[in-house]
Amino acid sequence: MIESEILSGKVNRRQFLEISAGAAWVLMSSCALPLGLGRGSAGSPAGRCSPDLSASFKGVDIAGMLANRDEVFLTSENTDGAIANNHIRTVTLSLREKDGIDAGIWLGYNRQIENTVGFLQLGKGQGVEQCGPVNGKNITGRVNAIAEHNEFGVVVGTDRWVPTDRFGVYIMEHGSGRWSQHLPENPLNGDQTYAVYADREGVLVGTWEGIRRWDGKGWHQENRLMPGGIPQPVHAITRAGPRFWIGLLSGGLYSVNPDNLQSNFLYTHENTPELPSNNIRCLVVGNDNKLWIGGDPGLSFIDPQSGKLTRVDMQNPGDDKEVLGLAVDSGNRILIASNRGLWYVRQQGGAVLRIMDKKANAVVVVPTGYAPGIPELAVAATEGNGLYLIKVP
Repeated sequence: MIESEILSGKVNRRQFLEISAGAAWVLMSSCALPLGLGRGSAGSPAGRCSPDLSASFKGVDIAGMLANRDEVFLTSENTDGAIANNHIRTVTLSLREKDGIDAGIWLGYNRQIENTVGFLQLGKGQGVEQCGPVNGKNITGRVNAIAEHNEFGVVVGTDRWVPTDRFGVYIMEHGSGRWSQHLPENPLNGDQTYAVYADREGVLVGTWEGIRRWDGKGWHQENRLMPGGIPQPVHAITRAGPRFWIGLLSGGLYSVNPDNLQSNFLYTHENTPELPSNNIRCLVVGNDNKLWIGGDPGLSFIDPQSGKLTRVDMQNPGDDKEVLGLAVDSGNRILIASNRGLWYVRQQGGAVLRIMDKKANAVVVVPTGYAPGIPELAVAATEGNGLYLIKVP
């Protein structure tokens, strides 16, 4: 069994925010700017998807909607189409420039529509900016994962719904909004991308055929991060110190340190019954360095001190909840996006409580101070009910 060094080193929660159907590593800072820019306002700053914010921006008074309530659903209907589609697959907190104007959340939609990627503005004119089409074509696959890298841009991983040439991995340059399409080597299987994880060394993409790394110049197969060096479907990727954690589609959880291969270990439900299942959907590291593991079904965590893996009872109706996304709030509570709604784990008592009963595909936390006028929020991507926002107490 792996010893407690696997999660050694103090980890800042701001370095590990995760979404599912995929993972993203984002570094954040705090700054304040005035709000209130509307669609097409004179002097509108550049958008995330285009230098001209007015081209695809619709204002939504998010702070106002939350002024007298603790929760709200942002839908296509109550935002006048700013939310392009109520079926949202993934959400990811954005990197911010030094002046903070780019605070917001990337949205990946779950249907074949004209604009399959959106950006929820929080740090400037509140509202939603739509991204796409790509090179004159629409992204026709559902968006499984998004990660933003401060050098390479925004990386979008899609999953095909129909056999076209418009799926795979897309990268949008910062500032210009220009997209490039990256088709994998194997057009039959490798086009399905489940996870995108960005760190200082580049971007890791989890696909049907293992992990590929983008270094800004080209793609490289990362078989050293696979059990036995053999590629297999990857659903989740995160990192704690030198150690990577790889969530496999049906092969369990792989713990790997590329610099110390003798310490690597493959957790499966057979050798570690406390693992929720061999189908690992999402991973997140808490403030206390615990690694939380979302399975199909079930939830577990690994204690950094003892290395012990513990199964969490998700209560009635048992462990049949498909955990699709995980995030951590400032109180070190674990938020759980699942097929049975949005839940959270109260660390003190360990109880699992449900916040919202609609299917949630992913969840992200907006920290206090990230955007002016916006309190700490949990934001969930729902299936058919748009974005769900709730204040974190």
